[in-house]
Amino acid sequence: MSAVLTSRFIEWRADRKGLAVIAISLLIIGCITAIIYHHQSQQKESWLHSQGQSLVKIISAMPVEQLVSNMGNNSLMNTMHNALVDKHFAYISLVSPDGILLTEQTADGLLIPTLHIPREPAFWFGERGNSAG
Repeated sequence: MSAVLTSRFIEWRADRKGLAVIAISLLIIGCITAIIYHHQSQQKESWLHSQGQSLVKIISAMPVEQLVSNMGNNSLMNTMHNALVDKHFAYISLVSPDGILLTEQTADGLLIPTLHIPREPAFWFGERGNSAG
């Protein structure tokens, strides 16, 4: 009888070690998946950030007349909005140096936060935080 108990105890320990190996393997796979997901998210955020900066620099080099037309829907801003609406587009706002809003385009359901634009042209480029979230 003690030989049977010893045999079952050994089998139970072997099963327990096998389950522990499986559990540790699943934990490692989960950690690796989380690290890869985090890395991809950071890469995507970095790419979107650089694309936004490039878009701002391109728009700022263009004449205002090309960006805002008197024809309404034919302006370059409307064209950019329609082209970017499904590609992580938030908003484009064109403001004069005096702080007057010339035109704006937003993704559906978003409101453009009111931001203070500095008077000095050297401070027009850059990132500004907002409380809109």
